[in-house]
Amino acid sequence: MNTFQINEKYLSQIPALQLLIGLGFEFLTPAEALRERRDRTSNVLREKILRNQLKEINRIRYKGNEYLFSEESVQSAIQKLKNIKYDGLLKTNEAIYCEVDPTVKTKKGRVKRVTDQPAAEWRCPNFNSP
Repeated sequence: MNTFQINEKYLSQIPALQLLIGLGFEFLTPAEALRERRDRTSNVLREKILRNQLKEINRIRYKGNEYLFSEESVQSAIQKLKNIKYDGLLKTNEAIYCEVDPTVKTKKGRVKRVTDQPAAEWRCPNFNSP
């Protein structure tokens, strides 16, 4: 006889994983995730994928021409994300979002910065994964 499971794993974690997988995200086992994090649990960035996607998605437009991000620009973007200090979940998330979406407005109504290309592709999220 199947009994209804009343715990976080069955009520929220598994449905959330199913939704994310359905949206095209890739499930990683804990061992795979740790390997992607260079065996450091404090490292939340999957730098290899981030580096490749920054190169793929971003371009610099200058005088009618389009140029790829240089390796220095990519490394600088990764370093900016790594250097964001933890300031509670909401404030830290806002700081990260301001870095990856350069047109986002702050609470004071100012535009953080504006460029032609965001660091993340929000309209077509499948472009953000290899």
